[in-house]
Amino acid sequence: MAEPSEPSEPYYAPWHTDRSRYMTGFDCNWKRLLNYHAFGTGIDGELVPLPLSTGISVHASLENMLMMRLPEHAVQPRVFDQALVESLLRQYLLPILLRRIATNSDVKYQDAADIAIALPHAYARIAMPWLDENFEILTVEEELTHQVTTPISYERNQYDKRQLGKGEPKDWRRIHFNSRPDFTARDRSTTKVTVHDFKTASSFQQDREIMTYADNIQMMINSMQVKEKHGLNYYPDYYVHILKKGNGWSPSPLIHAYIREGAPPMQTEDWQPKFWLPPTELGGKKRSLGRSYAKARVSARRNIGDWVWSMDASVVAEQIIILGPFNVVSEKTQQFMRGLREHEESWLRRLANLDWTQWADPTFQFKLDELFPRTFNCYSYGSRCKFYNLCFKGPGWDKPLENGYVEREPHHTQEPKGVLIK
Repeated sequence: MAEPSEPSEPYYAPWHTDRSRYMTGFDCNWKRLLNYHAFGTGIDGELVPLPLSTGISVHASLENMLMMRLPEHAVQPRVFDQALVESLLRQYLLPILLRRIATNSDVKYQDAADIAIALPHAYARIAMPWLDENFEILTVEEELTHQVTTPISYERNQYDKRQLGKGEPKDWRRIHFNSRPDFTARDRSTTKVTVHDFKTASSFQQDREIMTYADNIQMMINSMQVKEKHGLNYYPDYYVHILKKGNGWSPSPLIHAYIREGAPPMQTEDWQPKFWLPPTELGGKKRSLGRSYAKARVSARRNIGDWVWSMDASVVAEQIIILGPFNVVSEKTQQFMRGLREHEESWLRRLANLDWTQWADPTFQFKLDELFPRTFNCYSYGSRCKFYNLCFKGPGWDKPLENGYVEREPHHTQEPKGVLIK
């Protein structure tokens, strides 16, 4: 029996999802419930977590850098030098996010502020010449949607009490899977489109990272959607740009240096990015700089941009690692998408007819427990889930929007803001 054709104006508004909420739901139902659906389109903490703040800051700078390479940009700079990067940072980054981070005296926040300045300089010095030589930038932060259309039947949708009319159902549900690759580019040698994504990371272990990203479903889905959007007859290969920000155990040489104080006229001031020197050809052992060098924060002594552009290029290159090209496994993307429809429909069924004005009512809470069983994955990398207080009825849990939580801003432009699912 042939499937009925899709009506031109479906009764139901599109249902939006993306990989973040899809995977969050597998981690814990309540994380997805609260972050993406509660009280409208979900709630979020008022304060952005520090690692996320750093990533947002760096991504914002690189996004504006790449925008200047788009064909439609009025005046394209010949090269990205220190002065141009500092101009972009002053224009886009510092007024928005960096100022808030830098005003906190905590060392972690100072590091976050410094690395948000250093990484764009490092990327401009190491990666931009490679991109200019090998690629033509096509799109930056392009919103993509994969649409799954499914008929709504009475049998599968007893939860929906609306009157759909008599006879066979004529209404359809559209599920939109949204994504946004950081940028796409055309390989100058093959003329094929490639997909690129930035990942900020505290450290880098080559074997582990290559294995992780060679099999990365997020990048494969991005590639599939680029293929659909632009009518390509192939899956674009993808690259992952690792931006090392360092951590307490392995500080970034971009923002911390080892300095030997000058003692004129016999001894000049000396700056080194690393305390341990590579082994010599004769000794075969790594050597230290010695006691005369002390670790110091670069920003306390000089301009970070000056330091990044003056240090040995090989050290800077260790902080900007580009992995790829990786090939898309077509079967893997198809398997992922085949499971998408039923998974999202299960959320639609459970979310229907929930009255969020009854949040603090014990009966409503019991109902949520039944519909959205927790997995109690409350800790990740040593940090407690931001919704812990709400899940276990801490102070102010009954009025989240008055006690540390705000309405979530949609991740993608296609998603309407503050629309309750009915």
